[in-house]
Amino acid sequence: TGLVNREALSGLGLAISVSDSQANALAQVTRSTEVATLVGLLAIALGVMAATAAARPITRPIEALTATAAAIAAGDLEQRASPAGPVELTTLAEAFNTLTARLRSLISGLQDQVAQRTGQLEARVEQLATLNRITQTVSSVHDLETAPALVTQELVELFDAQYSGIALLDGDREELNVVAEYVRPGAAVGADRLILPVTGNPSSSQVIATGRSLVVGQAQTNPLTAPIHELLRSRGTECLMIVPLL
Repeated sequence: TGLVNREALSGLGLAISVSDSQANALAQVTRSTEVATLVGLLAIALGVMAATAAARPITRPIEALTATAAAIAAGDLEQRASPAGPVELTTLAEAFNTLTARLRSLISGLQDQVAQRTGQLEARVEQLATLNRITQTVSSVHDLETAPALVTQELVELFDAQYSGIALLDGDREELNVVAEYVRPGAAVGADRLILPVTGNPSSSQVIATGRSLVVGQAQTNPLTAPIHELLRSRGTECLMIVPLL
């Protein structure tokens, strides 16, 4: 190429005309646009990747806490949230674990109460069944002298005991006279009729005063049965149950 004298050409009535295609004219602009677009897309992709990487330390503890909450909601109260991530999420996980522990303790306490109440109801039902059975036995016997003996036998069978007796309080309320008794066959219990003291005998006095049954464990050494320890030892009585019938 070279410099062209435009004035000389103009004096000759000539003009210079330069032409080219639009594609060639805009090629550089198009290339620059494409490069800018590519750079922009690459920057966006890098930004998304960086944001995702930065969010993982936060989203992972949240996902774990969500999974733990779902497991607990399904009934698995042994699940614990792992304290991880930022301070806020760690505090939330620890609070969640504390709440879950309290919930476990509450449910355990309720289960214990239900078991206790169930045991009490079962014991009450057993007592009523025993009373009903004894009542049926007594009502089926027309001879009142025979009824006490049948009742004592029924009591031995019901409680799997070695001995059962029915005693009547004397007029002075000082002694209990055994008027009927039953000894399980093979049990080493004497056949002598018993007279049990009331005065100075805490077990008998308590039952007479309160009208409530009393079970005395380790009857041979228990202070409640101190006046009759020798009697209980001679009969091999380890546990004594006193039930007021009237």
